[in-house]
Amino acid sequence: MKLKKLTANLVKNKRIIFRVGYDVPLVKKGKGFVVADDSRMRASLDTLRFLQKNNATIIILTWLKRPGGKVVEDLRLDPIAKHLAELIQAPVYKLDECVGKDVEMFIKTVAPGSIVMLENVRFHRGEDQNSISFAKELARLGDIVVFDAFSHAHRNVASTTGILKLLPSVAGYSMQNEVTMLGVLLGKVKKPFTVILGGAKVSDKIGVLEQFIHRADNILIGGAMAHAFLDAQGISLGRSRREKYADKAHHTTRSVASNILKIAKPGQIIVPIDLTATNQNMRKSRVVNLATGRINDEELFVDIGPRTIKKFNLIIKESHTLFWNGPMGLFEKKPFDMGTTAIAKSIARNKGTTILGGGDTERAISGLKMQKKFTYISTGGGASLDFLAHGTLPVIDYLQ
Repeated sequence: MKLKKLTANLVKNKRIIFRVGYDVPLVKKGKGFVVADDSRMRASLDTLRFLQKNNATIIILTWLKRPGGKVVEDLRLDPIAKHLAELIQAPVYKLDECVGKDVEMFIKTVAPGSIVMLENVRFHRGEDQNSISFAKELARLGDIVVFDAFSHAHRNVASTTGILKLLPSVAGYSMQNEVTMLGVLLGKVKKPFTVILGGAKVSDKIGVLEQFIHRADNILIGGAMAHAFLDAQGISLGRSRREKYADKAHHTTRSVASNILKIAKPGQIIVPIDLTATNQNMRKSRVVNLATGRINDEELFVDIGPRTIKKFNLIIKESHTLFWNGPMGLFEKKPFDMGTTAIAKSIARNKGTTILGGGDTERAISGLKMQKKFTYISTGGGASLDFLAHGTLPVIDYLQ
C-alpha cells in the first residue's frame, strides 16, 4: 500500500490543517494539568518540523477524550499546547474554539510559519455526528490536510474523513510509518509468527483473530480477554470481568471464543493454564492452577500466573516475528502487573521483528520505560487492530 508522499511543493507557504492524535493522558499538577505521556506528540514532530521548514502556517486539529459534544473545562487543550511549545521550542497559539469567524480571522492574520492549536474538536456535536456543515467549517481554515493521526484513522467523523472529502490531503511521516510497519504483519513474515492478545475486550479483536488464525503459528491469549476462552471451555470465572457483548446474530463473547477454538489448528490458540485470583478488596491474592484448582465464587482473576508466563516465554523465545496488543492483566495495579511486565521483557529480549499495538500496551511499555526495546510501537490501539483486521482504514482511502 502506497500513500501520497509529503513534499515541499505541496505544503510550502500553505495553510496546513495538521490533523494529529494528541489525545494524550493528563495528570493534575497544582491548579492545572500537565501531559503525563507525550509519545503520540513526539511521533508527530518530524512532520511538524518539515512543515515549519517550509514556512507553512500550521493549524493543529485534534481531540481529547469524550466530552460528548459540550465544553468540559478540564478537557481543554491548553496543557497540550504548552507542552508542544516546550518540545519544539517555538510559540504555539492556542485558540478557545476550533471554528467560527474569530478563528478564521486569526488564521488569516497570523504570520506565515506560525503554529496554531485549535480547541478540542469534540466540544462540538457535529464532530461525532460526521456533520457535513461542521466539516466545511473546519475545511475553510486550511488549503491542505496533512493527516498524521493514525490513532484516529479508523473513525468516520468530521475531522477525519469529513475534511478529507473536501480538501487535498497527504499522510504525515508518522502515518506513513504506521501503515508500513503494521503492513509488515500482513505480508510474508519470518516464521514462527506469534500473536499475543490481551486486554479487556474480545469484540475489539474478533477481526484480528479471524485474520491471524490463518497466518500465525501461535496465538497467546491473556488478560480479561482470556476469560471468554476459559468460559467456552467450562472453566469457572467467579466474579472475573466478562465483556457484555452480542452482535446482530446474537453471538456472545463465549460463542465467538468457542468458534475461534473450533476453527483453529490444534495447539494454535494458547490460553492460560494458571491465573492470579484476588478477592473483591484486592488485599489478598493466590495462584489458581486451572487443571487442579478452582476460583471461589467471590474471587476474580486479575493476571496470568507463573506457569502461564513460563509457557508464553518459551514460545516468544522461539518466535521470529511477534505482534502484541493488550496487557496480560490489571497492569495498572501492583502486584497484578507481573504478567504484563514479564511478557514485555520476554518480547524485548527477542532479536526478531517485534511490533506492538498501541492503547494500553503503549501505556504499559511507557510505564516500564522500554519504548526503545522493540522494532516498532504503534500509536494506535483500536486503529492498529482495525488495520490488521481489514488491511486498510477509512482515512487511508483519501491518502493513497
